[in-house]
Amino acid sequence: MSKFCTYCGAQLGDSIKVCPDCGRLVGIENSKASEAAHQRREAARRVYEHPKRVQNRQVPQQGAVRTKQRPVQRPPQQRRPEPEQAPRRPRSAPEQMQHTAKKKKSGVGSLVWRIAKKVLLIGIIVGIIYGVLAFAMISLTKKAGYDFSDITQMQLEQDSYGEAIDVYFKDGSWSFNMFTFTVSYTGTAHNGDDYVMKFGHEKGKTVVTDMKVNGKRINQKDIMPLYVMGMFNSVEIKTNK
Repeated sequence: MSKFCTYCGAQLGDSIKVCPDCGRLVGIENSKASEAAHQRREAARRVYEHPKRVQNRQVPQQGAVRTKQRPVQRPPQQRRPEPEQAPRRPRSAPEQMQHTAKKKKSGVGSLVWRIAKKVLLIGIIVGIIYGVLAFAMISLTKKAGYDFSDITQMQLEQDSYGEAIDVYFKDGSWSFNMFTFTVSYTGTAHNGDDYVMKFGHEKGKTVVTDMKVNGKRINQKDIMPLYVMGMFNSVEIKTNK
C-alpha cells in the first residue's frame, strides 16, 4: 500500500523515511490523510480551463433535442428629442407700435406700387392705341384729295393733300387729337406764312374745317377756294445750290 508525505503530499514508497521533495521525515500516518493531501496537491497543480472549452469537449447524449436559440431582441432605437424652440419674447408696447407702423408702411408701399404698375400698363396700352390711330388717320388724310371741278375746270398740279402740303410748305408736322378725333397740320410756307390747319369731313369729303394764317382765323367759306386750291395748284420751287 502506497503512502504520501503529510507535508507536501508526494507519493512515497513503503521503505522511504525521508521525503525526496520536501526533505522532511516521514512518519507512519493514516493512508486516508495522505491521500487527501495528495488530492490537494493535484488540485493546486491543475491548470484552469474555460467552461466553454470543457463543454465542447463533452460528448452530447444520444437523442438529446437541441433547443432553438431565440434571436436576440435589440432594444428599440430611441429618437433623439427635438430641440425645443425658445418661446418668443412678448413685444413691449413701443416695439408693438413700431412693428404695426412698419406693417402699415409696407402695406401702403405695396398698394402704391400696384397702382403705379396699373397706371403704367394703362399708359402703355393708350400709347399703342394712340400710335396706331394717329398713323392710320394721318395716312388716310394725306392720301385723300378734293374735287375742285365746281370751282375751276383747270387741271391742278397736285392730287392729294399730302402732295400739296409737301410742295407748298418748306417744313411742318402732322398731329392727331385722340379726343376730338381730328388730324391737324402746322407748318411754314415758302413765303414765310405760318399755317395751322384742322381737317374734317363734309358730305363724305375730306376738307379743311379750320385754318389760321399767322395767327389769324380764316373765314370757313374762303378756306377751300382761296387757300387750299392754291396749295393743290402750287409748283415745286427749285433752288440753285
